[in-house]
Amino acid sequence: MNRSACVLSLLTLFGAAAHAANPTAALNLSFTEYTGAGPVGNGTIDDDKNFYWMFESSGIWAGQAVNSWLIFWDPRSTLKANGTVTFDAPILFLQDDQSELIATAAFGKAGVTY
Repeated sequence: MNRSACVLSLLTLFGAAAHAANPTAALNLSFTEYTGAGPVGNGTIDDDKNFYWMFESSGIWAGQAVNSWLIFWDPRSTLKANGTVTFDAPILFLQDDQSELIATAAFGKAGVTY
């Protein structure tokens, strides 16, 4: 990976009465909730030690109730991340480029700049 940030936004299905659990991971890095207010997805985090996740919001996508999660890794170096991230519900849609993130801006987390 060339020093660019790896950003994935995921829409996961959830039942109307269920509350989704935080994702889990088996990685060669720490898997940490992102609680910062700084911009994400633009290469400014520069952290070789942490692969981040954050819950964005809940809503309706393609007629189904969903939770939206953002996972990202923004290394300072050319270090590679290896492993898996697991969610407690099926993944309905994976967004992996800026145009898809813009198209689903309604699911973004308030106060976070993307």
